[in-house]
Formats: sequence, structure tokens, C-alpha cells
Amino acid sequence: MIKKFLPLCGLLLLVLAPSRVSASGEDSAALILKAYEGVSDLSARFSQITAIETTEIEKTTSGNVFFKRGGKMRWEYEGADPQLIVSDGKVLWFYQVRDRTAVRRDTANLPPSAKVALDLLGGLRDAGKYFEQSSCGEGCLELKPKKTDPDLKRLVVRHGTEGFITSVTTENALGNITKVEFSEAKKNTGVKDAIFTFTPPEGVEVVDENGEKN
Repeated sequence: MIKKFLPLCGLLLLVLAPSRVSASGEDSAALILKAYEGVSDLSARFSQITAIETTEIEKTTSGNVFFKRGGKMRWEYEGADPQLIVSDGKVLWFYQVRDRTAVRRDTANLPPSAKVALDLLGGLRDAGKYFEQSSCGEGCLELKPKKTDPDLKRLVVRHGTEGFITSVTTENALGNITKVEFSEAKKNTGVKDAIFTFTPPEGVEVVDENGEKN
């Protein structure tokens, strides 16, 4: 479940300064940065399609997502297998409702690229240290980790004419592809900090980042 982190946070990587961007990708990066400059919080509906290369199986899920400055985020997965991913900027939780299991991970121990990913609305000025960025067509920006990462081979972001992100597609080293599309986005609605905290319900098994059960 931890390995789902980067694909799910793909959206976050794009609010970045256009440093170290190829000439063809500079316009997209600058436009995206400008679009989110005045955004303090963001909420949207999302739909996610995951295609597993080895099995040719596609899994479709959907739900609601919330972001707030300071690395705060909340992904609510609906349907037969509800899940919750929450971060207050310091602690990241993965809660599988059906399995009654919650994984806790300190954001300080995440790899550099993931730390950048968590800071959605903070400018992400150092994103260029970890990703090569280039254009992949009109309204399209591609990011590739500078260091080999089995969980993230490349990330493709598509955006509208004003720079707001409409979809994020990630691919890992195995060729598995996850595409997340966003709709009904709302900016600066006063999302409360309380929704970015998580307390495991009674009876839920908590597992730390080392796999130890608490």
C-alpha cells in the first residue's frame, strides 16, 4: 500500500517553479505555477484507472480529494473497497477500511521526491533537483526522476489553458500505469485543518513504516 503513495500524489508535483525545465516545457511549468499561486486550499472529485501490465487488468476507483498548504492532503476512495490517505504534513496515514488496517509513516523519512510531492501549494521551488521536466505536447508536461525509482518511471500532467491540472498519469518501472482525472475543482473554500488528521478507529491494526504492528 505504501507504494501507492507516489502515483496518488502525482498531482502535487506540478505546483513547481520552472527551474531546470527544457525550453519546450517552460511554458507549461510556468503556467501551472502561476495558476496555483493564490490557492490556499483545493478540493475536487477524482476518478482513477490503474492498468497492471502483467495481467492486462484495469481497476477503476473514484472519490474526493482535498489539499491545503503545508503539505496537507486527504484522498477519500469510495466503492466496495473504501480507503483513506491522509497527511497533516508531518505524518502520512494509509487506512484500508475493509481490512481494518492503517499504515503510519513519518513524512521526514520519505524519499526526497516524495517530500516534494507532499507540499502541494507551497511553491515546490526545489522540484527541479529531483525531476527532469519537458513538454509532451500542448497542455502537457512530463516529469522523470533524475534517480532511478521503481515506483515512478515518469509522470505526465495535462492542464487547461489557465494552467489548472486536469489529469495526472504515472508509470512505474514494471509498466503499470495509473491515470487520475480531476473534476468539479473548487479553490479557496476554507477547508478545515481537522480533515487532515487521522485517529485509527478502535480495533484497527496499526502498522509502522518498518512493518511493525502496534
